[in-house]
Amino acid sequence: QHHKSMAVCAFFFVLCCVCILSPDGAWCFPLLRTFSESFNDDVAAAMFSSSSSSSSSSSYKDNKYNNISAQWYTEQRVDHFNPQDNRTWSQLFYVNDTYFNPNKPGPVFFQLGGEGSINAFYVTQLEYVAYAQHFGALIVALEHRFYGSSHPLPDMSTDNLRYLSSQQALADASLFMSWFKNKVYKIPNAPVVTFGCSYSGNLASWFRGKYSTDTVMAIASSAPVQATMDFFQYLEVVDKSLEYFTGQECVDQISNATQQIQQLLTSTAGQQQLVSLFGLCTSPVSDLDQSVFMQGLMGLWMGLVQYNKEIAHQPTIKDRCDQLANGTINNNGNVLKAYAQMYVSAPGECTNVTYSSQLSYFESVAFGGLYSANRAWFYQTCTEFGY
Repeated sequence: QHHKSMAVCAFFFVLCCVCILSPDGAWCFPLLRTFSESFNDDVAAAMFSSSSSSSSSSSYKDNKYNNISAQWYTEQRVDHFNPQDNRTWSQLFYVNDTYFNPNKPGPVFFQLGGEGSINAFYVTQLEYVAYAQHFGALIVALEHRFYGSSHPLPDMSTDNLRYLSSQQALADASLFMSWFKNKVYKIPNAPVVTFGCSYSGNLASWFRGKYSTDTVMAIASSAPVQATMDFFQYLEVVDKSLEYFTGQECVDQISNATQQIQQLLTSTAGQQQLVSLFGLCTSPVSDLDQSVFMQGLMGLWMGLVQYNKEIAHQPTIKDRCDQLANGTINNNGNVLKAYAQMYVSAPGECTNVTYSSQLSYFESVAFGGLYSANRAWFYQTCTEFGY
């Protein structure tokens, strides 16, 4: 019998806001505070006018970026806060200078990497590339230490992970940008605008606050800058998104099924019923096993909201809600059975929801594995952020 484990779900952030950290404080658009009033007017127009948005998709999502390839900053420090530690390593970055005129240099748009690898997509396909075209900006994206191909040390042993932190990452960005502006492009006076989304949005805003002489503005999209131990508010966003796209019926059906599941988890007979309904490998008896089980169920809906209509050939919110509604009808109004059918593994397989099975996703210290980023991000959430 094959076993299929539910991956531990990370929290997703789709708060749908853009915040700017400036000398006057943090603001949400369109209250921009920038290094000049003219730039302020222009960036507002470029970011929020319908004409800019409608023209950007055809202007930069094409084949003009074929020459963009991986580059390496070979002088990055392992530990920025120990002057006696002179070890260095190579950090991955990408540059897009398509719209940059060295004779009349514009700003540098600096995309900070987050909890994963980066590629040329980060300097060619994100929306801020349209802004770069408008301002003649030089675009650069820097991969975060311990993710992707950016390895400060040979592995991710616990001892080595002490060098994985947002503070070290911010110092990476500062040292890199100084080298990039002064030695590579020789534009020491070019203003820098940092960009990021979710965790990298945190970094973009924190960089503006901590290294205020290195950057003039931070655009942080959906950035959860406050560490939160019990971040239930995100599920409230999920709930509102489901209701917005499909109506109250889907929300009610999910709530109904969830309440039934929680009741069944309280008894041995109920737990066995869940094993049968959801095709589980073992009965979810312990609190930890039940937490893994419930996390897997919620993860489907969180992922739908995060990536709704963004990934080709993947079910949308409407698709899943229609599936649940039709399944309820086909099962004579049994919403729990319809709900379970959305999760059942392929014939002959079962789903492993034991807490011990989840630890395997974090045990490997090697870089390059399928779940290597899980170990790094789990370490960061435990040591810094809570969520």
